[in-house]
This record gives sequence, structure tokens and C-alpha cells, in this order.
Amino acid sequence: TRKENRIILQLGRIIEKKKISHAYLFYGEDEKKRRDVAALFSRAILCENKRFFCESCYSCKKFINGNHPDFFEVGDQDGKGQSFSVSDVREIIKKAFVKPNECDCKVFLLNDMHTLLKSASNALLKILEDPPDNVVFILTATNEDNVLKTVFSRCVSFFVAGCSLEDCFDFASKTNHNYSEEEIEKIARISQGNLGLFGEYLTSKKGEKALFISKELLGCFLKENEFKFNVILQKLERDLDLINLVFSCFLGRVDLYLQSLKETELKNIDNLINLFKITEEVLENLKRNSNVSVSLSYFVCRVFG
Repeated sequence: TRKENRIILQLGRIIEKKKISHAYLFYGEDEKKRRDVAALFSRAILCENKRFFCESCYSCKKFINGNHPDFFEVGDQDGKGQSFSVSDVREIIKKAFVKPNECDCKVFLLNDMHTLLKSASNALLKILEDPPDNVVFILTATNEDNVLKTVFSRCVSFFVAGCSLEDCFDFASKTNHNYSEEEIEKIARISQGNLGLFGEYLTSKKGEKALFISKELLGCFLKENEFKFNVILQKLERDLDLINLVFSCFLGRVDLYLQSLKETELKNIDNLINLFKITEEVLENLKRNSNVSVSLSYFVCRVFG
């Protein structure tokens, strides 16, 4: 529904109005989307400018670098089916009653509540019933039925679904950017229904870089220029956030290119489908903190090998 697709816009209004509740639940079958939305919301809550996709304030820079002292993430961050235990919940409760280090609140992101044992859920329930001041809990799960009903009832819940083209234009109309309508439509399609990614591409410097670099990479692939393809990737090696954005953007570009192929160009379809699958695999490896240098070398070898 339209309501489901407008999640980032809804969360943006919550941030702008500074009406932040003590607990939120993001649920949906797409693990990456629900975690991405939860992380973006966490970052915006802690942002000094109180807005989405800020990269300039001290707080957001620390969040992006993975060393924010007031942000704590537990649970299945790597897609390996791991959950957290009663002892983890006790540690969360202990930290929650300590005042924030730098911001006006602390944020706890608890991934994949559907994998949590009932004992751990009950332990968490106690603090959700009587939360300390200046603490926000953000939970994720596959669906609302897999979360303890008493926990679910104490959260503001959002279903995380893909966004429509109309949603992207609506979002773009409320942000500062230098893109034409045609370019916005293309960026929206590259985002593949992920409004969080669309926002990054549209408003952040790294997003702008990712759009340019992914276009260069696709051009190198189509021209079979392995040397330049490899050079571009090696220049990215030290910036994992940019690499992830580039690979997500590249994946969207390949998918969009596949959709636009004419009958006379179908001879290339097998190579492009293979490229899409390899990119998906490497992106997953990068998300799981695999060795960046090895992952990039593997990518080049698989693409041109």
C-alpha cells in the first residue's frame, strides 16, 4: 500500500517534529531492507541536525565509521541466523541505565527478534514496559506474528516494503538535489524499490560518487576493459561504506540494463545475468565483513575470468 511504501518519509517527519517514542519495530521479509531502514533511523535519531542522510555532523560521521559511543547493535548483523541471548539482554539493560556519552539519547538496534527465545524476549519486555529516559530501542523481525505480543504492543511498528516510482518522486520533491526528472527516474529504478538507497544516491556525496563509479564500471564491462575495471575498484579499497554503495548501485544498473535490452542485443544476456549473480554474491560477502581486497580481486577474476 501507499502507506507501507512511504516509510522513510514518515520517519523523516517523526525526526523533524522530534516526537520520538521509546521503541520501534521494523518488520518485513527482506532482511537487508528492514535492517537498512532501522540503521538509517538510528543514525537520524542521533544526528545533531536531526535529519536523514546527513553526512556532515560529528555524530553521523562517527555512526558511519562504526564507532558511535551511543549506538549499540546486537543480533544477526551478518545474515548468519545468529540471535542474542538472555545474557545479551541483561547487558543491554545495564547499558541502558547509563547516561548517554555524547548525544541526548542512546539507541539500541536489536536485529531479528523472531529468532529470540521466549526467555530473552521476556527479559527485554521488562525494560520496554518501564524504559529509562533518553533511550530508544529499535527492533527488526520478519513479521509481527513472530514477535512476542507483549513486546509488539509496546512498539511503534512499521512494515518495510519496496517503494514505488511515485514515492521516489515524492521524496525527491522534498530534498535538495540537482537531478532532472529523467535522472531521478533512473536513480529510482537503480534503487530497486529501496527508498533508503534512493535517498543516499540522491542526497549524499558518497551516493553521488556511487552513481558515477557504477556507471564507469558497467561501461568497462561492456567494453571488456578489465584493466580500467580493476583500477577503479582498487581505488575504493579503503572505504567500505562507499564500496557497499557502489556494489548496490552497480547491481541496480546491471538489472536496469538487462530490462532495457533489445532483441538484437540478447546475445549478451547470459554474460549480464552472470554478472548480476556474481555482484550479488560479492555484495553479500562485503556485508558480512569479508576481506575487502580478496573480495574485489575475486570479483574481477569471476567477471573477466
